[in-house]
Amino acid sequence: KQSSVSYQGVAGNAVDGIADTFYRGGSCTHTAESSHNWWLVDLGEWSFVHHVVITNRLGCCPERIDGAEVLVGESYRLTACGKIQYTNSSTRTYNITCQKMGFIVKLIQKNSVLSLCEVEVMGKPVNNSVEVKELQETKPTVAYLPAEGW
Repeated sequence: KQSSVSYQGVAGNAVDGIADTFYRGGSCTHTAESSHNWWLVDLGEWSFVHHVVITNRLGCCPERIDGAEVLVGESYRLTACGKIQYTNSSTRTYNITCQKMGFIVKLIQKNSVLSLCEVEVMGKPVNNSVEVKELQETKPTVAYLPAEGW
């Protein structure tokens, strides 16, 4: 889901497994211009999110990603993992460490259009607090796929 859709840049493009950084490739999201854009994915179950890898749009407007914030949690109780700091026009991916629990991963951009070419949530479903402690001490090895129907 995302706050709005512009130029056929639907939310599902960010989780289609294609990290093409050029918009004409048809695999990037695009919101309308507003002061509070967002994108989110429902993981489908309670999970430990180790980190989130965001593939930025290149070519036109890669600086739009600057200041976008990554949050993890449940419904309306989200906790910030970190903000993206745009470095230069050739930076393809941003890796945001989270180490947080939740079933929702949300990106918020308060300054500009939000355009994402791929979002990979690295983590693992959890069943109890002992497992959470163990996960905080190890790195995940696979990307988390979104819930059915996405």
